[in-house]
Amino acid sequence: MLKLERARQRTAIRKMNATHEELAVTTQVLLELLSDPAFVALLRAHGFNSIPRILHQRLMERR
Repeated sequence: MLKLERARQRTAIRKMNATHEELAVTTQVLLELLSDPAFVALLRAHGFNSIPRILHQRLMERR
């Protein structure tokens, strides 16, 4: 029973680590895109004038 629980926890940890890495990459890509004036102008031209507060906070933490 303990071995099954440990295996389940290891799997959960692997998934969490993978998700964390994907989030880090996504955040870095967003920062790079948002630093490009042409990309920001394109977003604004299509009516995207703001981003969700939680996303903005996360991006500001990474700068």
